Amino acid sequence: RGDFFVSHHNLEVAKKRTFPAGRKMTCIYHSRLPDDPRRLRAKEKIILCVATIAETKGQLILLNAFCKIAQIFPDWRLQFVGRIHCTQYFDTLKQTVYRNGLSKRVSFHKGVEFGALSEFYAKASVFVLPSLHEGLGLVLQEAMFFGCAVVGSSVGGIPELVIPDSTGLLVPPSDPEALSTALATL
Repeated sequence: RGDFFVSHHNLEVAKKRTFPAGRKMTCIYHSRLPDDPRRLRAKEKIILCVATIAETKGQLILLNAFCKIAQIFPDWRLQFVGRIHCTQYFDTLKQTVYRNGLSKRVSFHKGVEFGALSEFYAKASVFVLPSLHEGLGLVLQEAMFFGCAVVGSSVGGIPELVIPDSTGLLVPPSDPEALSTALATL
């Protein structure tokens, strides 16, 4: 006999199918939107995106969404962490930051070792994965583990991880307006 660990999504199913009977089940799901949005303030006012800098990851969509709400929320910062896949796309991101006067509020971290990612997750209040295509979104799971409120685009496996208005928020892909609304909500 030992502990059996399951995610929140699979708890009831696992209870019905687990053999031998009597094993202790521990729910390891750890991502819920706070009932009180003020709980987000316990962390820093950082919106984080961890992904390879590439068009399919949707960083420009996130950046455009942040531009829409930046004046309303002047204390918040946006951080991108990831290796550069396309220098032309990265240059477009930097030009957008400069053109919108957000150089002091938007930062890019390109050479972050895997072990150092936890520091970024621990500080961030909100995590966003605005991908246009995504298999599962492991970074969403990592962000949830660190207690970040999450926003993901409704593609690939992301809707399997994010239950709208419960564990996070889902937005249509390529929709900076919807994404800015979700960010403003959080």
